[in-house]
Amino acid sequence: KIKNNTVRRVPQDKSAGAYWHKRLPEDGRIHWANMEASFVHNFIRGLARPCPGAFSYIHEKKIIFWKSSLLNKKFKGCPGRIVSHGPQGFIVICKDQGLLITQFECEHGGQEKLMGRTLR
Repeated sequence: KIKNNTVRRVPQDKSAGAYWHKRLPEDGRIHWANMEASFVHNFIRGLARPCPGAFSYIHEKKIIFWKSSLLNKKFKGCPGRIVSHGPQGFIVICKDQGLLITQFECEHGGQEKLMGRTLR
């Protein structure tokens, strides 16, 4: 319709809408115990660059997540625990199963020894 210049303008019904609060940096924190793997995956996708990124902490070091991948294989355990590490990334347990983190960065550079650590 835009291409043919036949779009009809329709005013929005403001009573059908809603207002949402301003996003704060803390809103990007991942809560592993409360979030299912598919939710965390989409959360990471939604906060990828140019946004500030979804994040978590290992001790006091902030880890920012840029990409993840859903798994067909089930991993269970303590939410936030890193259970596997390999060339494709590492697997973190979410509320329901594991999630493969394929791209991330540590806030102050370098990479933590991740295996067996718990993200919070």
